[in-house]
Amino acid sequence: MHPQAHRKGAPGRLFCCLSFALLLGFHAAGIGADTLCPAQRIDERAQVQRVHDGDTLRLADGRKLRLIGIDTPERSRKGRPAQPFADEATQALRRLIDASGRRIGLQFGEQRHDRYQRLLAHVFDREGRNLNAALIRQGLAVAYTTPPNDRLSACYHRLDRQAGAAGAGFWNHPKYAIVDSEDILDAGEGFHRVRAHIRKLRFNSNGAWLYAGALAIHIRPADLAEFDLGWLTSYEGRAMILRGWLRRDRYQPASKRYLRLRHPDNIESGGHYMPR
Repeated sequence: MHPQAHRKGAPGRLFCCLSFALLLGFHAAGIGADTLCPAQRIDERAQVQRVHDGDTLRLADGRKLRLIGIDTPERSRKGRPAQPFADEATQALRRLIDASGRRIGLQFGEQRHDRYQRLLAHVFDREGRNLNAALIRQGLAVAYTTPPNDRLSACYHRLDRQAGAAGAGFWNHPKYAIVDSEDILDAGEGFHRVRAHIRKLRFNSNGAWLYAGALAIHIRPADLAEFDLGWLTSYEGRAMILRGWLRRDRYQPASKRYLRLRHPDNIESGGHYMPR
């Protein structure tokens, strides 16, 4: 396990007692040692109006909700075709929601809304089962950590590794194969797993930059506190496998790619390499 600059502190005794009482009020019998990534608390109970896609819901009161800590394949929109397994992820979440009578429990993240004003939450059925975790286990969602909402990150990434090893869901599909940074210009934009051969690392007022050929990996100052800087620096001259969204570089769109690295848990592994 890689080190990090800091971890969130353990909740106080009073908070634990209140959380336990809330869980009892939400069918806590379903939250046991065998439950995948159990809730630490339930902040709110809600009714679901509809399932938009594999990681987005519309609540009965009109609020839109995005599931924390996961990403599912995109459905077709704006003329773009659906990504592989997008329909399967949507249908799986709909089945889980329907089986819970469309009643869910929400554990909000430390950041409660995203830039689109969607609620951000871990979602649990009425028996206390974690629906985010269920999608990862089926190979219909990847674990992706966006700080500061990292409270269940280690558990989600552990399930992610197990699903990948088992070849569940989309894990045998070419879209989720690892792309080498030497071939990054042939990869399309969007979510990818990348083996990046780090040739240079630089720090400046805009954070940290890791350069792997045509790929620039950026850790912004707000996210840099999540990383142990000595550990991060050790990757210069080595390879890391990481996940994130590839974008064209705004200044050199034909010859560069950009990937924002948000959290150490989004680095799957690392190792030495021999430069070509």
